[in-house]
Amino acid sequence: MGKIVKALLFIIVLAFIVIQFFRPDKVVDIHPEELAVNHVFEVPENVMSTFKNSCYDCHSDEIKYPWYWNVQPARWILHDHIVEGRRELNFSAIGSYPLYRQYKKLREIREEIEEGKMPVKGYTVMHSGTSLSDDQKKEIFAWADQARAAMEAKYPADSLIRKK
Repeated sequence: MGKIVKALLFIIVLAFIVIQFFRPDKVVDIHPEELAVNHVFEVPENVMSTFKNSCYDCHSDEIKYPWYWNVQPARWILHDHIVEGRRELNFSAIGSYPLYRQYKKLREIREEIEEGKMPVKGYTVMHSGTSLSDDQKKEIFAWADQARAAMEAKYPADSLIRKK
């Protein structure tokens, strides 16, 4: 039994070492500043600060890579989270979205937070201080509602709905 355990341990350690050589690149996108959420919408400083603290590592071009980014398989997992997060919403590129998508994302921001889906629990566990307080949630909700109302006042209703 001891030889089997040692052999398995050796294989696990060897596999861990080997996977360190297979690393995805950092996710690098650079969108023009005028496409960023704070250039497209009026975003209060406190809401912007919350976005940068709790959302930007997966939902913007401004990623602060943690130390464990350098260790596999954490790098693969983080890479997938960042790619998926940006596909859903990129605060650095929201101005490039069609109007109907911008409008929809403002509603989805609220829904995801209300349902407890954002920020992701794993992120808040690994990054202390990124959980949203009730006050921060209320501020984001008020901002999103105000931004949607501003879009409704500025654009025709049919431009805020995706054409089928």
